[in-house]
Amino acid sequence: METVIKKLTKIGNSKGITFSAGIIQEYGLEAEVIIESREEGILIKPYKPSFRDKLNELKRNKEKIYKTMEKQARSKEMQAFYANPENTIAGIDNEIVD
Repeated sequence: METVIKKLTKIGNSKGITFSAGIIQEYGLEAEVIIESREEGILIKPYKPSFRDKLNELKRNKEKIYKTMEKQARSKEMQAFYANPENTIAGIDNEIVD
């Protein structure tokens, strides 16, 4: 483990710190982090959403998701894909289930 002293940087009306690429990679910090208040200070750790977190996110965005699905279903490209009997579920973009 490494000990580093950092200065707070003014960001608008707030202040923040930057982390080196090495620390970001070592601890798996990505777009979001969890900040816990502890008696001895703060703990910053990676946010790794659980299945329940992902499900709740889907529920919050349900209307937007349905509108996007409806728009895609109406596209000529999508209709042509499903009209072709040679296309199977294997041809579907797997990114939507990640």
